[in-house]
Amino acid sequence: MTDSSSSTGSHTLMSLMSVLLLVLLYLGGEDVFEIAIGNARYMGGESLLWLAGSVGYVAAALVVAGLCIWAITSPETLISWYDRSLAPRIEKLGWARWAIAGLAILFPSILFLGIWGKSLTAASFRILILFLSAVAAGLVVSEKSARAFPNIALSLLLGASVFGVSKRLILVTDYPFKLYWSEGNRLWDYSLYFLRGQYLVEGDFTFPTYLTPGRHGLWGLPFLIPGATIATLRLWDVVLWTLPYLLLGWLFFTAKRTNLSWRLRFGIALWMLVYLTLAGTFAPLVLSAILLAWLLNSSRPLRAALLAAAAGFYAGISRWTWFAAPAVWAGLWILLDVDTEPHRKRRFVRSLGVGAAGLLGGIAAQALMSVAFPRPEAVFSTAFSQPLLWYRLLPNALSQQGILRSLLIAIGPLVVLLIWGGLQGRPRWGWLEWSALWLSLAGFLGLGIAASVKIGGGNNLHNLDMFMMTLLFALAWVA
Repeated sequence: MTDSSSSTGSHTLMSLMSVLLLVLLYLGGEDVFEIAIGNARYMGGESLLWLAGSVGYVAAALVVAGLCIWAITSPETLISWYDRSLAPRIEKLGWARWAIAGLAILFPSILFLGIWGKSLTAASFRILILFLSAVAAGLVVSEKSARAFPNIALSLLLGASVFGVSKRLILVTDYPFKLYWSEGNRLWDYSLYFLRGQYLVEGDFTFPTYLTPGRHGLWGLPFLIPGATIATLRLWDVVLWTLPYLLLGWLFFTAKRTNLSWRLRFGIALWMLVYLTLAGTFAPLVLSAILLAWLLNSSRPLRAALLAAAAGFYAGISRWTWFAAPAVWAGLWILLDVDTEPHRKRRFVRSLGVGAAGLLGGIAAQALMSVAFPRPEAVFSTAFSQPLLWYRLLPNALSQQGILRSLLIAIGPLVVLLIWGGLQGRPRWGWLEWSALWLSLAGFLGLGIAASVKIGGGNNLHNLDMFMMTLLFALAWVA
């Protein structure tokens, strides 16, 4: 890449980032003033604190907006000013600049998980603060403007990851009562596989129909530890919502690219954590994907088939709707790997075999579950005859964004990257590969939407987990 094209790319990226900041400043301002007016009415008059906060926001927003306009209209001048005037002063701070960067990354978590978090709940304002903190952290550790954008991106991922993990860590306490509405029920569910002998149950004991060893058994493992406390169980919950996602990110995009730098691998791992926890993807499905991403090799079809069967089996004993997902992922992985096996027909046959093995593993899991944990017919008789709550797809009283808008925010950049990669011819796929990919995505999207609008489907993206994971399997070859 020439210096000219690199400079043009940096200017374009700076302009896009500045436009995004301007939009967030406007939306965040609306949120701040709405909160300020609401608090003033609640307190029976003007609140000096919120009035000062509103004035401070306007002043800071004007400064940031001015810098954004400068970056859009004259990026060369701004970059030159940074390299000539600001960067040398930052470098003189020495180790202190790393402390400042750390505080900037921690600031959103401190602000939103403290007493102010109960008032500052608007998504656009939170994203704005997270973005500005990342910009501050990225700039303060960059000796030159050329390093600013990668450092800002990594700081943004760090800030979002720290916030997500901290939000769970503050719940790790020995407080004996529930901390959120379903915690007590969940802990009881998790204990049944390993601790049910300590319960006094009148009559014959039967497992609840929704209980699965792959999911509830995984969360219940701490009950095997003698003297485990409720704090131990809560810490294990944090581990399961953190480590598998980081591990998948570390392995996923590096399976075919072993020369990636540690910084890039670390950034991908953080992004995977943010992306999949945003989707509400449970750890068992992530563990099944880890098994495939880590060990699946297109040049060894027998091992690939065994891995697909194992992943399908584990996913199937975790949640019945997942039983076919590893089969699709394994088949796609083989089919899309045009570098290892250029011969399309041979690759297609191999992908069908590996996919069939994964499907057999999922079916075996369902057969085992039907014998070991039989479910009454009533559970299935209502599965396809429930009222559908279509309002969940759009903004509503329970979800400010709605499922469709939240999904677009989560996957929009990834879809653009996938399409852009296809137009660039980066993956050498033909009509067969692209058709298989889009059909898989469409199928999982339809299933996820259908599950989301059913009663009990929830108002977040967790039912679209298979769709969002399938998108990752495609991006592993495009990115």
